[in-house]
Amino acid sequence: MAIRGDLLSVDLSNVFQMLAMNRKRGVLYLQNRENILEKRALMLDSDRVGLLDLPASQDLAAILVDQGELSYDEYTDALAKSAQFQVEPVSYLSKRGIISQDQIEGARTRLQEELILEIFLWKNVSFHLDEEKWPEENRDRRFFVLDLTVMEAARRQDEWARVTNIIGATKDIWAQSVADPQAAAEALDPVQRIVFNHIDNVRGSQEITDATGLPRYHVELALSNLSEAGSVRKLELDDLIEVGDELVRTGKHDDGIRLFKCAVRHNRHSIALHKRLAQAYLRENRVAKAAAHYKYCAITLVDKGLLREALAIYQYVLNILPTDFRSLQQGVAILAQMDEVLTSDDEKTFDLALKLAHFYFEQGRYKNAKQVLDDLLAISPDDIGLSYLEARILAFFF
Repeated sequence: MAIRGDLLSVDLSNVFQMLAMNRKRGVLYLQNRENILEKRALMLDSDRVGLLDLPASQDLAAILVDQGELSYDEYTDALAKSAQFQVEPVSYLSKRGIISQDQIEGARTRLQEELILEIFLWKNVSFHLDEEKWPEENRDRRFFVLDLTVMEAARRQDEWARVTNIIGATKDIWAQSVADPQAAAEALDPVQRIVFNHIDNVRGSQEITDATGLPRYHVELALSNLSEAGSVRKLELDDLIEVGDELVRTGKHDDGIRLFKCAVRHNRHSIALHKRLAQAYLRENRVAKAAAHYKYCAITLVDKGLLREALAIYQYVLNILPTDFRSLQQGVAILAQMDEVLTSDDEKTFDLALKLAHFYFEQGRYKNAKQVLDDLLAISPDDIGLSYLEARILAFFF
C-alpha cells in the first residue's frame, strides 16, 4: 500500500504522528517542492525514524565543536594539518588521540538526526510512503524516537520563523561588516566563529554549510545572530556585480555565475546582468545556458521595439548554437518586420531560414514550414523559388 500527498511544513509533524500511531512501516520519500534538488528518503518503523540513504563521508569536525567535544583552536589546527597532510580533519584528530571513536560515532549520529530535522524547515513538501519496501539492515544507520524528533522540530520551527525573517533568501551572499574581523571573531561562540570565518563575499548559507559540514539550521541561526549584531551583511546589487565580475575575470566562473544569479533576483529584467550570466556560462562551455540568457535579452529588446539589437543577439546565438531553430525563426520573424536593406548577417539568417523551411517540409511539418516561409516571403515577396515552395506546402492544406 502507498500513501502520498502534498503539504506545508506546519502539517508535516501531524503526518509523522499519524503514521506512528498507525504503526506504519516502510520508506517515506519526501521532496521539497520549492527546490527539486532537496529530497530525503526516511525509514519508518512504527515509532522510530532513520535515514534510508546515509550521508557520504563528511567532515565532522565542526559538528564536534558544536557538541562541545572539540575546542575552536583544536578545530582550526585540525583544518590546517588536514590541508598539509591531505587527510580528513577527523582522521588527524583521531590519530592524535584528541577525539575517540565514540565521539566520532556521536557526531555521525548527530549528522543523521540533523538531516531528518532539516525536512521540517522545508516550506512545501510532497511525500510518498512505500509500505512494500524495507531495505537491508545497515549497522551505520541510526534510528530516532519519532515523538522526540517531532518535538525538537516544533521547537526549532518557532526559532526558524525568526531566522528566516532576518536572513531572507538562503541564496543571498554574505560579507563581513566589521572594521576588525579578527577581534570580532574572537568574541563569538565557537559555532558562530566558524560561520563568521567562512564569510568571504562569495559564499551564501548553502556554500557555508557545504564548506563547514555544519547543519543548515545552525549555519543560518548563526548568520541571523551575526546579522542582528551588525557583524555581517548581505551583498547588495552593485557589490554582487563587482565581485562577480572579478570572479569571472580570475577564472572562478561558477562562483561568478552564482553571484550574477543572485544579482538577477534583485533586478530580473536587467539586460546587462543576463549578458554577464551568458558570457560566464560561455566561458564554462555551457552553451545552452548561455543561449537562454541571450534570448531573454533579445525578447526584452523586442518588447522595447529595438528590433535590430534583438536580431543581432539572435544571430549571435545561432553562431554559438546552430541547432537552435527557435532563435532562427525569431530572427527571420524580426527581419520580416524590418524595412531595411539586408546586411551580410541578415542574408545568412535568410539562407538558414530557407533551409529550415525545406527541412520542415521534408519532415512533414507543413505548419512549421509555412510559418517560416511566410516570414521569408515578407522579406522577399518576388522570389520565385519561395513562391514555388509555398505552392508545394499549400497543397498539403487542402
